[in-house]
Amino acid sequence: MALFFGAHLVIGLANWADLLLLLIGLILLGIEIFIIPGFGLTGIAGLVCIIFGIYLSLTRVVVPEYPWDFARLNQAGQTLTIALISFLILTWLLWKYLPNSSYFQRLMLSHAENTETGYVVQSTNDMQKWINSVGITETVLRPAGKGRFKGISLDVVSVGDYIEAGTKVRIVEVQGNRYVVIPEKENKDVNS
Repeated sequence: MALFFGAHLVIGLANWADLLLLLIGLILLGIEIFIIPGFGLTGIAGLVCIIFGIYLSLTRVVVPEYPWDFARLNQAGQTLTIALISFLILTWLLWKYLPNSSYFQRLMLSHAENTETGYVVQSTNDMQKWINSVGITETVLRPAGKGRFKGISLDVVSVGDYIEAGTKVRIVEVQGNRYVVIPEKENKDVNS
């Protein structure tokens, strides 16, 4: 819109009244979208102002007096009608064919993540079974890192201590999707 109206203002086809109509239309549409719920009188008035502003910027004639003024208005109406119909056709074609194109498939996730395809969500009950399991830290815990328990790598967090990689640890608690661990020797001290 800035390019369209800027170019028309520079060459003298549009005036500030046309630009003002466009701005009023955009403000009315903004009010309709953000302040007044639904699609009513404000939205329709905004669309009419925008279309009328574009239409007038194509003609330089507000009130026709001469035959060539009517010819300009007719030509502007044809141009605007062709542009709107072309836009609607392009929108319909994109809506119908873009989702099935290979380009769109690269942009959007095309498959569902469900249990049939191998995706699993752990429930809290599944996570609770790991409590008191003993394993070895795969990474340094500062305090978070990875630990291996029964051949499975899990996200673990220590109680706040720095734990070296390769240290034997025990899961003592589940917090969200992480397991709280303490070094195995501390656990034996606590139980004795």
